[in-house]
Amino acid sequence: MIVVGTNKLKMQIVSRFRALPYFFNLLGYGILFVNFRGSLGNGRDCVDSLPGHIGDLDVKDCYQVREN
Repeated sequence: MIVVGTNKLKMQIVSRFRALPYFFNLLGYGILFVNFRGSLGNGRDCVDSLPGHIGDLDVKDCYQVREN
């Protein structure tokens, strides 16, 4: 499984065709796109939880999604 998180607070993952994930899917990999905590679509409380935890909470979110 390949887990892809957003790399900016204001970035969001939208549904559209992407060649690279398609290629990996053809090879048998599952692709998981994560809008982790702090992404604007997850609400103000999530954004406010980030100061002092950037690089920690976002990684934990990606790990938690992968485990579920």
